[in-house]
Amino acid sequence: MAVEQGWRRRYPHVELDRNSAEKLLGCRVLDLELLGGGLRNTNYRVQLEGESRFAVLRLYTADASACAREVHLLELVAQRVPVPAVIAARLEASPPWLLLEWMEGMRFDHMLVSATPAEVQEACFSAGQVLAAIHRFSFDGPGFLGPNLEIAEPMGYSWLIGVREFFDGDRAQQLVGAELSADLVQLVDREGWRLADYWPQSNLVHADYKPWNLLIKRDAGRWSISAALDWEFSFSGPPLCDFGIFLRYDAQMPPDYVSGLLEGYRAAGGSLSPDVHNLARLIDLVSLWTFLNRDDVDSIMVRDIRPLLVETLRAFS
Repeated sequence: MAVEQGWRRRYPHVELDRNSAEKLLGCRVLDLELLGGGLRNTNYRVQLEGESRFAVLRLYTADASACAREVHLLELVAQRVPVPAVIAARLEASPPWLLLEWMEGMRFDHMLVSATPAEVQEACFSAGQVLAAIHRFSFDGPGFLGPNLEIAEPMGYSWLIGVREFFDGDRAQQLVGAELSADLVQLVDREGWRLADYWPQSNLVHADYKPWNLLIKRDAGRWSISAALDWEFSFSGPPLCDFGIFLRYDAQMPPDYVSGLLEGYRAAGGSLSPDVHNLARLIDLVSLWTFLNRDDVDSIMVRDIRPLLVETLRAFS
């Protein structure tokens, strides 16, 4: 299910051994293991002398400013959302790094591989509840967040403008084909008005809310989300964006995957449009356009993204 994890890594790992980790952290390191997953930053599982539990050393190799932003986001949501505590931070280091609490649980996408429909429903219900808790935080307006959670770049306009311009151009036609590109331009022209009320929204959006960024564990006989990880892309905007990301690969999952998420969200007080599923596909065109509108797009990315574009067209046919 973690399709994007088959894509080429854009930033090299920061290579550390125990000696260099000890110099970095200023204490003795008993164990150090590079963690897989992710395409941008570098994460190590570490055990420090005198500590019985592991911790996670996270080095920000892609966007240095994301380190401070993630610190403040974790502090902001900690009382309502299951997230790791920040043990230590060096925002001025090169690259900046955090030492985070090790959170118990297995990756949600790994759990889904062998889960029964009832377990999928139960787990996604919990994911919906956590997502509703995230969206209860809000800001003064929509926009990208700065290191101190200020609105560093205001938004509030339709991002579908960029989607339309891209798929109307030669590069998109070369990547996904002229016919599909033209159909997507027509889709945006015909259906884009449906998102007009969403662009001014200014809720906290995780912006990477998908099963391989969630940990899950069984507690008192029930599956529940134990941690929401990787907040570096978070911004102030339409909560619908998180639905687009979580439901991106729902065609590979049983119906309980969708119904569980939506039921959990509503049960936790979240408000949803009746056509949230299709609107989520429509707004997720922004993310898919962003993936394709890069210099390092390769055939594997196009292979994975093209069926998602086709599925979006099919949903509105």
